[in-house]
Amino acid sequence: MTIQDFMTPTEACHRWQIKPAALRWHLQNELKMEPYISKGWVKSFLKPTGERKEWIVSTWLMRELYGGEPEK
Repeated sequence: MTIQDFMTPTEACHRWQIKPAALRWHLQNELKMEPYISKGWVKSFLKPTGERKEWIVSTWLMRELYGGEPEK
């Protein structure tokens, strides 16, 4: 596991050629994300005064949800 295996949701959507709303739908479903959070495949952060979470996702999560990264 290296830093190259983690990315912002924006980068993940670009690399997997999916719409941001598709990934956002998964990330907003806390029950669905819990197993992946436990595995360390995804992480969120919410400031104490914040209203929205910021996410970091892994290549493992993206492969699990959307299959392999498309060829460029």
